Amino acid sequence: MKRMILTWVAAAGALCTVAETAQALPPLRENLLFYAGFENGMDADAAVGEALARHSGTPESIEGVHGSKAYLFRNKGDVISYSAAGNFNPESGTVAMWIRDLDAAPGDRIWNPYFQLAGDGEALYLTRMWQSIEHTGGLWRNNRKIAIGCDLEGLVVRDQGTWHHLALVWRKHILTVYRDGQEAGNVSDVEFVFTAPGETFQVGRPVEAWKNADGFHTGSHMLADAPERAAAMKIGEEPYGAIAIDEVMIFDKPLNAAEIARLAQLPPAEALETASPFDPGKLHTALINSRRMVRVLPSAETLPVPDAAAFAVVRDAAGNPVCEVPISWGGLGAEYTMVDLSSQADGEYRLAAVFRDAVGNLLAATPEVVVALTP
Repeated sequence: MKRMILTWVAAAGALCTVAETAQALPPLRENLLFYAGFENGMDADAAVGEALARHSGTPESIEGVHGSKAYLFRNKGDVISYSAAGNFNPESGTVAMWIRDLDAAPGDRIWNPYFQLAGDGEALYLTRMWQSIEHTGGLWRNNRKIAIGCDLEGLVVRDQGTWHHLALVWRKHILTVYRDGQEAGNVSDVEFVFTAPGETFQVGRPVEAWKNADGFHTGSHMLADAPERAAAMKIGEEPYGAIAIDEVMIFDKPLNAAEIARLAQLPPAEALETASPFDPGKLHTALINSRRMVRVLPSAETLPVPDAAAFAVVRDAAGNPVCEVPISWGGLGAEYTMVDLSSQADGEYRLAAVFRDAVGNLLAATPEVVVALTP
């Protein structure tokens, strides 16, 4: 009996293309649900829902990332809150902002929450996690974390006090975190579905971790289990964890890599008015079982034109076609599709997601992923 092993290596193949016939995406302002630039105070500059801000503590107005204004959250309880109704899309979306950790020394294990939307038993968050020393974002549900993080070990050593652009992008099966315009981590094996979204979202420092977060990742368990160690690590004590936040944006769709990069590189007015080309993204793959079934999922949020269709295309090492499988596409993007390689011989195979119009013309394709079938 053979033992099957699949390995994946990202590889730019001949299929990696975007045709001129693929439609450009609309300017980001058309997908903007909420924007608080803080230049004129705490109220949102643009909001589909309520723009009015409510705050507690003493957030301080300071100089922001583009020479405008930002808010400094120095103490626990320094929080700005907004209504989520109309300003947040639970099914899919993007939260983006500029953050600055001001007084975190290298190696400090600090829970710095930047954004949180807490509901009944669950919370969406974008934060600096004390336990794993990383920027991370995701969903907490009944003390269970569905998240992806990007390691910042060494980052705080190099540039403590520097502004960084963070973005959390989600849809049903894919969660991605970007830092400074670059993808820093993703997961594609999740069911990222809200069951009880909260009524308000917050930026800043709440008095304590949201009730449905687990104490291990926020550090609160240390206060009861090891108070002396908690004191040495400054858990639950002030002063620490002062953070500045600027240019908070929420979109009703998962932005692609080019759109996130533009938010990190350009002033808001320019970034929101520029149209982006269609981005086929990448092809996520996973081995499901020993029968050589490969689960594939394109990361693209939409199809390049309304009547387009997507396919998983497999070629052998010599470039010869092996098989082609239609990819199911729903209102929240692509669904998982299974590619059966059980009848194929050992060797390397190349998988890509391709997008074609109604008459079969190639519109776009992802970079190929190399799959190695071995004994």
